[in-house]
Amino acid sequence: TGKDLGEVCHLYYPKVPRTLLWLTIELA
Repeated sequence: TGKDLGEVCHLYYPKVPRTLLWLTIELA
Protein backbone atom coordinates (compact mmCIF):
# COMPACT_ATOMS: atom_id res chain seq x y z
CA THR A 1 0.00 0.00 0.00
CA GLY A 2 2.99 2.28 0.54
CA LYS A 3 3.62 2.47 -3.18
CA ASP A 4 0.00 3.33 -3.90
CA LEU A 5 -0.01 6.03 -1.22
CA GLY A 6 3.21 7.44 -2.66
CA GLU A 7 1.70 7.59 -6.14
CA VAL A 8 -1.49 9.23 -4.87
CA CYS A 9 0.45 11.76 -2.80
CA HIS A 10 2.67 12.49 -5.79
CA LEU A 11 -0.42 13.23 -7.90
CA TYR A 12 -1.89 15.52 -5.25
CA TYR A 13 1.41 17.10 -4.22
CA PRO A 14 3.77 16.95 -7.25
CA LYS A 15 5.81 19.87 -5.89
CA VAL A 16 6.55 18.18 -2.56
CA PRO A 17 9.92 16.36 -2.39
CA ARG A 18 9.83 12.57 -2.16
CA THR A 19 11.63 12.75 1.17
CA LEU A 20 8.85 14.82 2.73
CA LEU A 21 6.23 12.49 1.23
CA TRP A 22 8.09 9.49 2.61
CA LEU A 23 8.26 11.04 6.06
CA THR A 24 4.55 11.88 5.92
CA ILE A 25 3.67 8.32 4.94
CA GLU A 26 5.94 6.84 7.60
CA LEU A 27 4.52 9.11 10.32
CA ALA A 28 0.96 8.45 9.15
